[in-house]
Amino acid sequence: MTLLNDILKWTESLPQWQRDACRRLFQMEGRLEELDYDELYLLLRKEKGLKIDVPLEPEPLTNDHLPVEQAPGETVTLNGLRDLKNVNRIPNGNAIVFSETGVTVIYGGNGSGKSGYARVIKRACRARDQAEPIHPNADDPAAANKEPAGKFDIKVGGVPREIEWSRDATPPDSLSSISVFDSK
Repeated sequence: MTLLNDILKWTESLPQWQRDACRRLFQMEGRLEELDYDELYLLLRKEKGLKIDVPLEPEPLTNDHLPVEQAPGETVTLNGLRDLKNVNRIPNGNAIVFSETGVTVIYGGNGSGKSGYARVIKRACRARDQAEPIHPNADDPAAANKEPAGKFDIKVGGVPREIEWSRDATPPDSLSSISVFDSK
């Protein structure tokens, strides 16, 4: 991860709005939306002392956004994701189990939860593509103010561990060594 650490160190010399732009570019795989450009423009104006009409603070690229380099020989295996709560329309308590060897393919019809699982895994594993937000169940008015959460079952160096995850918390370091591919 030396290159990513070098990039992070370089960003520390940039103005705050540019550091925010670097974070967005990293998390969105270089695909900024119109809203990103609008917000970056407002952050630039604010940094130059000009008035803006919305409460907006820069969020710079930090170590929390980057994958963590694991110790040599310390393999991390994703075994499952369970006890999901307030994740899209996935029923609370649902689980998905992963093969310890080989590849696990997630498939199903429209609305079956594939993208919801993928978004959670990408966010928790600090994947670069985090463009799609994780929303609570839109069909449940009571879920609107509840934070999406769940538990990951992993093995670190062969030792089983349970990792608590929630959408707004910094993802745990141990999950960041897991690579995620989502063909959408």
